[in-house]
Amino acid sequence: MPLLQSLPKAHSLAPGFDLLVHPDSRFKRGMVQFSFDCSLDGQSPARTLLSQVLPQGTQQYPSRRMLSRRTEELYGSGFHFGGSRAGDTHRMELQLDWLADRFLPEGQSISKNVLQLGYDLLSDPFHDEGKPFSETVVAREQDQLLRQIRSMKDDRTAFADERFLFHLCQGEPMGNSPWGTEEAVKALTLSCLESARQHLLQKAPLTVVAVGPVDEAALIAFLSKHFVSPALRDTEPVQVQKTPGALREVHEVHDVDQAKFHFGFRIPTPTSPEEMEALGLANLVLGGGIQGRLFREIREKKSLAYGIGSQLQTRKGLLTVSAGIDGSSYSEVRDEVLTQIRDIQEGGVQEEELEMAYAAIENALQGLADSPGGLANYIAREHRLGFHRSPQERIDRLRDYGSEQLAEAACSWKPDLVYLLSAEGEKS
Repeated sequence: MPLLQSLPKAHSLAPGFDLLVHPDSRFKRGMVQFSFDCSLDGQSPARTLLSQVLPQGTQQYPSRRMLSRRTEELYGSGFHFGGSRAGDTHRMELQLDWLADRFLPEGQSISKNVLQLGYDLLSDPFHDEGKPFSETVVAREQDQLLRQIRSMKDDRTAFADERFLFHLCQGEPMGNSPWGTEEAVKALTLSCLESARQHLLQKAPLTVVAVGPVDEAALIAFLSKHFVSPALRDTEPVQVQKTPGALREVHEVHDVDQAKFHFGFRIPTPTSPEEMEALGLANLVLGGGIQGRLFREIREKKSLAYGIGSQLQTRKGLLTVSAGIDGSSYSEVRDEVLTQIRDIQEGGVQEEELEMAYAAIENALQGLADSPGGLANYIAREHRLGFHRSPQERIDRLRDYGSEQLAEAACSWKPDLVYLLSAEGEKS
């Protein structure tokens, strides 16, 4: 079956532990992606620090250099462990990849060795005698994380993003950063990190996606042996949904050359593939790159922004607009964003806009055939949404959604908060 028409094989290995396998020999490399979905909570700073500590070494390979040498011995295999904020979820991911057997010397196979190395990173970190970690490594990485937090104000875009989310989602888990505050990071101990590590191994909801030349039976056996815990894993974090009241506006002052503008809208989480597709297409028409209305109208025609676009976080129920502007243009930009959305809600979209939105989605989906990582992310996203559509199925049905469906989707966007970060005296 053509790659984009097939669906992954789903296995429930235990409550809260799912495996999705898309075996295909056309890829040169095999890939396994572990996703541990935790709540954004008081343990998030420990998990963030853990993501910097664990890649420093295992007991068998107790340094970055020795780990690197080991991956070279495994014919350029790779691993990455890190965390990100996904709505109200703190998602920790371990990604492993390796060269397919057909490109190795005859009789050799390395997938089991790569899987074992990944498991050792989580289960057997380099540590001092009688302690869960190396105090030297933890102290070094703790200092590094503190420097990253202190330097965030110097990255104006990242700082504005964080302040916007803090105000938009205040009182919700998403309003908290995964790394926490300086005080929270300073207070972390070896036992805090060990508690976070054990929670990942035994309690955190786990989704594993395998793509490419993988041995499905061997992978199931490995995962069942090492990741099926006697303790039941937690259920996935619930995404907090809020209905906004009156439009909120927040202005903060910072030393910036270019003001940072953000506008947050609340949207209902789509409950069907049809709602999801219409919502995605409507967002592309609104702010999908240089062809979006926001860019054409606000940047090109009115010269009110240096750049502007929109993005969806569907599981959380957010649509956000971001722009770099002159602070003096704040009111005009805010009003023009609302005008463009109202025009889509009341008048629908033009045929040319629809065609560009169709093409953007089609190109992205067709590109999955050349990207095992992109395909793994697509499979995981479909699984979390509960839709389980093949890429080709989406391509085939894309043109079922017209101007009326997009206008209906846009009518669900409810303005919640406008945020501006600008220099002193710039807002108007």
